[in-house]
Amino acid sequence: MGISLYIVLKANKEMIKPFLIQLFINYLWPFIFFSLKKYVLSAIILLLLVACVIDMIIKFYNTKKIAGILQFPYFIWLLFALYYL
Repeated sequence: MGISLYIVLKANKEMIKPFLIQLFINYLWPFIFFSLKKYVLSAIILLLLVACVIDMIIKFYNTKKIAGILQFPYFIWLLFALYYL
């Protein structure tokens, strides 16, 4: 994720916004899932995170293709987490 962000920020500094949005949602999810044990809410947040990551991948890909491609393992991991939730 960091390498992808570095690559895309060299081309367009505005790309920090979608990255920070998904990072904030990613920060919230484990707290809600593990600490609060709110499983339905955590599933909703995880769906929101997946949507934000898709948006980020598209924006990164349109800026620098490799930056978007480097986000695919993260996307797959989120789908895996959602499947087992």
